[in-house]
Amino acid sequence: LSPAQRRMELCPGDELPNFDGRRVHGGSRQDLHDLLFQDPRRTLLIAMGGNFLSNPVAASELVHLARAEFQQELRSRQVRLVGVCACSLSELRDYIAGVTHVVGADRKEDVDLSSLDLLVDQDGEFHRLLGLVRQNAENALEGLLPATVSIPGSTL
Repeated sequence: LSPAQRRMELCPGDELPNFDGRRVHGGSRQDLHDLLFQDPRRTLLIAMGGNFLSNPVAASELVHLARAEFQQELRSRQVRLVGVCACSLSELRDYIAGVTHVVGADRKEDVDLSSLDLLVDQDGEFHRLLGLVRQNAENALEGLLPATVSIPGSTL
């Protein structure tokens, strides 16, 4: 993100800024705009802080998004989900690997986090643009607010 973008906050109606994040599954770099425009379906963009082990709300939201019933509902409405998590790639992968212990073995088939299209905002600056970082925080990851933002829409 440019220095000018770091100082602004995204408001309804603004063009969603682009950023280059890491895909959780595969670890390759991914341009957000390319990801959003490669599929004609509507996109629900979810941005969340990444301290999943100490933040049960974010953890339960991520698990809910992966549940088979929710994924089926999205497909029936021609909507796909893209998640942007403010954390390191290894933190998110560790959380995903441990989810079966959180959810329980009897519900393993209901939750498949590999079905989610997740990107990592490693420095948290994309989250700053969404207003999810305390205003005076120098380090975006340390200044994350306890909130999740959903941005529905098919255009930027």
